[in-house]
Amino acid sequence: MFRLIITFAGFIIVLSCSSKQVKQPVEIKDSVAASAVFPKEIFPVDSVIRSLTCANDPTQSLALYLPPSYSSEVKLPVIVFFDPHGDGSLPVSKYHSLAKQFNYILIGSNNAKNGLTLSQTNTIIATLLNDSKHRISIDEQRISLAGFSGGAKVALSYASDQNEISNVIYAGAAVALQHPNPGLVLLGFAGVNDMNYTDLLTFDQSLAAHNLTHYLIEWNGKHEWPDAATFQHAFYWITFNSMRSHLQEPDKEIIKEYKHQHEKAMQISTAPIAKAMLLNEALNFLHGISSTELYSQQLTTIGKNKTYQEEIIGKQQAVQKEQALKQEYYSAFSQKDLKWWNQEIARMNSISDPVSKPMYQRLLGFISLACYSISGNAIHQNQWETAKKILAVYRLADPENADQAFLEACYFAKTENPAQAITSLKRAVVLGLKDPAKLKNEPALSSLQSEPEFIAIVEGIQ
Repeated sequence: MFRLIITFAGFIIVLSCSSKQVKQPVEIKDSVAASAVFPKEIFPVDSVIRSLTCANDPTQSLALYLPPSYSSEVKLPVIVFFDPHGDGSLPVSKYHSLAKQFNYILIGSNNAKNGLTLSQTNTIIATLLNDSKHRISIDEQRISLAGFSGGAKVALSYASDQNEISNVIYAGAAVALQHPNPGLVLLGFAGVNDMNYTDLLTFDQSLAAHNLTHYLIEWNGKHEWPDAATFQHAFYWITFNSMRSHLQEPDKEIIKEYKHQHEKAMQISTAPIAKAMLLNEALNFLHGISSTELYSQQLTTIGKNKTYQEEIIGKQQAVQKEQALKQEYYSAFSQKDLKWWNQEIARMNSISDPVSKPMYQRLLGFISLACYSISGNAIHQNQWETAKKILAVYRLADPENADQAFLEACYFAKTENPAQAITSLKRAVVLGLKDPAKLKNEPALSSLQSEPEFIAIVEGIQ
């Protein structure tokens, strides 16, 4: 059964973190390298620590948030985050209010990121977890991993054969699980405008073969970390799973609040498929800790609704069409010229039909991601004609993408056009490139290392 598309209009079951005024935490920006010698309780509470150096590996650091109730006397559950750009403070800052509400510790890796091997990321995670368990009062039976995009793949890969991980929250991407730990519990987030949307639907369906507890939430977003209101589902999910596993006492107030929000969403929902998916979510979230008989009865009734049946068939057909178009566009990279791509991308951007537009926006994202991979490989292998063409398609499909400008700079540098390379690097910085190490360590840019403009760019983002 397909999952509910959660929209800001009301299909989402969470509206706010708290009715009370939440004090914004102080951000501690400097690395806390000396903290390894301090006892656990000295870490500031209700503060986002952006960079805390690992005691057992000074080359690694983590972002940290401890809720106001934290003390070394009581062990609290923890969510460890993996961002594709190695920015652990991003999700920790984004969800700290939820951690305060649910009384969770948040940790974000500043080292696990795209471009590393599985062996490297597994070592980083093991080091981070070992360091954190020695320095922070963590409930080792309630360790959850959460990742977005490449970070989601990192979290899923590590947790699949690690008994110490109780839950994995993945968003924006997934990776096939070969022989996952049977006790692993999974919750996914798929943005309806995310290029990986249909892939996430397919991955969720594949989990049935592993007999794992899992659920997928669709939300009104693109390829990005879910907003805090949407991500509140993750805290409910982990907390309810802990209750089912008898790792914490049933909390009637949390269950009551979830039900209250669910009822409000049901009142707002009008489409049968929206109501059905809200009911299906409640069944998955509340089974074993609260009565779900009423939800089951209502879902059975909706399942007999002709409009609902037609909507389900329509969605299945749309997913199949999108997957087929992905294959066609992938073939077009080698079969179609730049003129065709210019016309096709212009057509895709001009589509205004509310039913078709989200699909074509996702397909543009798919083209962007494919261009990133193809052009990067072409540059590495000195295939200049292919690189030039695919970089042009990349810019048409995703003109605001910093990675496109960066790869373009690599292409120009390797084809002995330093002026154009510098121009592309400046555009990459304007579009959001902020990692000086990426510039200094890129072999394709080695010819620019001594150029004054290159040095100025690097210094400007440090």
